[in-house]
Formats: sequence, C-alpha cells, structure tokens
Amino acid sequence: MLEKTNGIVLRIIPFTNTSQIVTLLSETGKKMSFICKEACRPKSIFRGQYDFFYTCEFVYQYKGLRSLYFAKEVYPFDMRPFFRSNWRASHYASWICALANAVSVVETPALYRLLSESLDLLNSPSYPNVAILARFELKLLQLLGLLPNFALNCGCEIDETKQYRFHIADGALMCAQHDGKTVRFHEPSILINKSVIVLAQQLVTSFASTTYSKETMRKLLRLLGLFINYHIDGLPISGRDTCLKEMLHT
Repeated sequence: MLEKTNGIVLRIIPFTNTSQIVTLLSETGKKMSFICKEACRPKSIFRGQYDFFYTCEFVYQYKGLRSLYFAKEVYPFDMRPFFRSNWRASHYASWICALANAVSVVETPALYRLLSESLDLLNSPSYPNVAILARFELKLLQLLGLLPNFALNCGCEIDETKQYRFHIADGALMCAQHDGKTVRFHEPSILINKSVIVLAQQLVTSFASTTYSKETMRKLLRLLGLFINYHIDGLPISGRDTCLKEMLHT
C-alpha cells in the first residue's frame, strides 16, 4: 500500500554504497525515516529531489509497524535555495535541524511549524539574524515543558543594576541575598542581568519587535547552550558552539 507525507529533511545518511536513509519531520510532527534505493546512481529518480532543509512530499510503501519505509517517489516543493550560497545560515539551520531530530520523539505538529518558520527566516540572502537561533531554542524548550523560569523564586524584584544567578539544573533564578541558602556547588550556574531576562521574554512573546545588544545576546545564548546541554541528551553540542563562535566574531 502506497501512502504520502510532507515534511522537512532533517538528516541524510548512507545505507549502502548507492542508497541512502532520509529522516523527515512530517507535518504532523512525526519523525519518519525512508530508504531511497539507488539514490546515488546517475540516473536515479531521487537525484536532486531531496536535500538538507528541503520540504518535500514523500510517496512511500507502508508495511505494518516498520520504522523504516521504502520511498517510491519524492517531490520537492520548497528547496530553500539561499542555504546553498549562505554558509552562515546553513550553520544555524544544521543546528536547529539536529535539535529537532533529537527531541522529536512524540508527534508534535507545533514542532514542525516552528522548524518550518525558523528555516524560512534563515533562508535569506543576507546575514541571518542570530535572534532566530535563540528564539527557536526558547520556543522549543517551551514546547517540551522545559522553558526556564526567569522570575525570581525568592519573591524579590529584579533590579537593573544587579546580577542574578541562574541555576541550570532546575531553571531557578535567585538573587544574591537568598542564593546562599539554596546554592548547590556541584551543579552549573551562570550570572545574568535584567537585560538578558527581558530579551528572553521578548523572544518568546514578540519576536518581530525585539531589539538587543550583541553582549546581551551572547549571554543569553551561553545560558541556553548550558541549559540545553544539561537537559537534553545526545546532542551534537559542538555544532552549536561553532554557530556561537561565528556570531561572536562577525
């Protein structure tokens, strides 16, 4: 029985010398893997029909509860061409696709919409805005129920002139006055100020109108990197570090 699905290509790996396995995030948020037989041969029907970051329609053979499907035909309808000429945008896109691939265990249509929107924003001839990366990570953590709590747990008001310790393990933000009563020295933490907190809240709620300084964004990205690496297993975090280093030296 033949079926079809639309989705974004997350991963392509060799299966044999001439065949490949393509991992797709479908519109329903389900991660699916397809065997594309003879895809590497010069006259293959699959040549040029799929690539990283493409949105494609896969026609496949469905057999029971198998985790791998045999692709019969592939039709690309959004190829996002600027990723082929903008390597910085490709860096960012590679990381968010790797992150989506790692967390897409349960079907979540909102994850597909978030990934599609973020890739469309990155698919630009100009230098990509690094806020897209931070926004994707924050929104993804929100979908997973892991969004950090940037309100002070101790009940104090946030002062623009002070720094606050954010505990990575439990996502708790504490002021200097109350931090000593709960601090756990074996767990990672980071110092942040009010501008970082405000930027994170703006990215989650109103991305289009967000303004920020480079230093504030750097601190937020460092916090998110530590938080994601601590709470999500099996991530190629070195790829994210490459994106961050490139942003800081641009």
